[in-house]
Amino acid sequence: MGTFILVLFGCGANASAIASAYIAVEHLSYSIGWSLGIYFGIYSCVKTSGGHINPAITLTLAVFNKFPWIKVPIYISAQLIGSFLAAALIFANSHDLIKNFG
Repeated sequence: MGTFILVLFGCGANASAIASAYIAVEHLSYSIGWSLGIYFGIYSCVKTSGGHINPAITLTLAVFNKFPWIKVPIYISAQLIGSFLAAALIFANSHDLIKNFG
């Protein structure tokens, strides 16, 4: 769920900026989208998974013996599924804009 929220907010901010042809969009809007994605992503899953919203974090914690290796494939699979679902939702939401882009 955390990775889903991260990708939804972050990539959603990028997609909305591109779809609006960068009208009144600055780097601040990207930063706010990604920052909120990180915040709400960690907040939503901190009690269940410890706030793992990135496979790199999961793998790094396992390498340094802060996380059991047996759980790594499960966590990474869940993170990949969450990110693909968020990307699919963004694509479905802006499919017409993507089709007419360019």
